[in-house]
Amino acid sequence: MQIVLRVNGGEAKLIAYILGDEGEMAGFSRTLRASIERIAALKIIFPPLKSQQQIVNVIENIESHIAHLDSFLPTLQSQKQKILKEALT
Repeated sequence: MQIVLRVNGGEAKLIAYILGDEGEMAGFSRTLRASIERIAALKIIFPPLKSQQQIVNVIENIESHIAHLDSFLPTLQSQKQKILKEALT
């Protein structure tokens, strides 16, 4: 069975993050599934909408920085291989 959460207002990205965090604290896993009853037992307090938007902006900014840094990994790995090859020959 698949459960769908429809977000009526608020910031969906923030809600998903908070639910994921609450699920971890509740111990949800592959063996302890997040059933409707377990989800209903969660108590989640959301900040005002303006604060939600600010938080999402910060999260998106951080994700953007991570993606930017991740784009350098292939170049750095090839440079590492080149340096190792030169040092070992």
